[in-house]
Amino acid sequence: MKPTKTTNNLHFEDLSPERFEDLIRDIFYNEKKWVELYPYGKKGKDDGIDILAIEENNGIKMVWAVQCKRYQKIQKNDLIEIIDTIKTNNSETLPDVLLLAFTCDISKENKDYLDNYAKTNGINKVIIWTSSFIESKLYNDLPELLYKYFDINLSKKKNEKAKSISEKIKKRDKLRKEFYKPFDPYKPYSGTNKFIYEDIILRAVNEDDGSFIKNNFGLKNQFGWYSGFRVEPYNIIDEGFEVVFEVNDVLINKTDDSWFLFDKKLDNNNDFIKLKVFGIGLIDYVNILETDFNNDECRPFFYCEFHGINGPFKEILYQLTDKKFNSYRMNNEKRIYIK
Repeated sequence: MKPTKTTNNLHFEDLSPERFEDLIRDIFYNEKKWVELYPYGKKGKDDGIDILAIEENNGIKMVWAVQCKRYQKIQKNDLIEIIDTIKTNNSETLPDVLLLAFTCDISKENKDYLDNYAKTNGINKVIIWTSSFIESKLYNDLPELLYKYFDINLSKKKNEKAKSISEKIKKRDKLRKEFYKPFDPYKPYSGTNKFIYEDIILRAVNEDDGSFIKNNFGLKNQFGWYSGFRVEPYNIIDEGFEVVFEVNDVLINKTDDSWFLFDKKLDNNNDFIKLKVFGIGLIDYVNILETDFNNDECRPFFYCEFHGINGPFKEILYQLTDKKFNSYRMNNEKRIYIK
């Protein structure tokens, strides 16, 4: 049988009743060292029991019954029917433990009701596996069943993540070699002083085919970005390449430190302090699709995809230019956007 394709939450509803029973049986089999285990559900005459198993501890046997239900939503009437069916068809050998596996979740009210109703009918312990529990069980303990039933290969995903991390590290180290000057203890080696190149050109490329987006003679896109513009290298860190893309003014509220980019209407307001800032953009290494050091302009080109208001950047920060503030970066959570 072909595995069920899925993304995000597992789609148990895509499994047939028989396939769902197979999944629960495979999970249940790994729970304990069973003395006996009988999958009855497939035979069609399960008397309310899909799996019967016997556990033995210190010579004491305990009977487990498992019922699998592909409910979209569980009601009290459904719970009553489950208990009544088991009691009616197994009155002489009621299980010590009843495990119910549902493809939905259950409210606390219904769980409490089920526990009480089961006890009054001779079943002392009820365990419920909800869809959330089953999903966690598969992801954390039984990844091989994830692949068997849902075609999700965690090993492949881990390898892809490891490869992505490795590629980022390689790109970071390559850019450091290409951009950093050799260290000289007698010369300043911080900020822009450590870079071989004074500037970089960021060029936009199409997401679909990687072709260059033409520089439309100084026209900005709907989010305010040119398809090609100059930046200054600032720092190469683990998270990406930091560049300065603008120098601007901010107005900072003296009372609560809220701030916004310069607005002439509030320039002379005594409640605000006006300071200069660098606009610093962080380019994720993944978004540096290609670099070009041999172009006609004789300075590095970075080819990147531009996305929304942040353009080529993963994150935009503003840092005070005055050194007495010790490279203080503005808190973006306190930023006010002026329309």
